[in-house]
Formats: sequence, structure tokens, C-alpha cells
Amino acid sequence: MRDVLREKKERMEADELRAGLLEEYQDAVAGRTTTFSGNLKADMAEFKKRGQYWLACSEIC
Repeated sequence: MRDVLREKKERMEADELRAGLLEEYQDAVAGRTTTFSGNLKADMAEFKKRGQYWLACSEIC
């Protein structure tokens, strides 16, 4: 019984991982990604300036 539950949990985790990767791929294809410059504050300022900050926060929060 434990093996069945463990396998089911592993399948569910794999499904979640696949869904996340697909979502990230779709973001990249749609141009909703940027290259990290190494300066998080500057990147976040640019992100906010482009108006995408609220969209991302509303999806996360």
C-alpha cells in the first residue's frame, strides 16, 4: 500500500513539474521573459516600468 501511495505522489509531483515547465516555455515563446542583468533592483524597475509587475503579482498573490 505504501508503494502505491508513493508512486501516486511521485506521479502528481511529476505532473506539477511538467505543467510548470510548460507554463515557463509558453512565457518565453510569448516574449514575457527578460535576460537577468545581474542587478535585481534594475531588472525589477524595468519590469515595473513596462507595466508587467501587476500582472505577475496578481497571478502569484
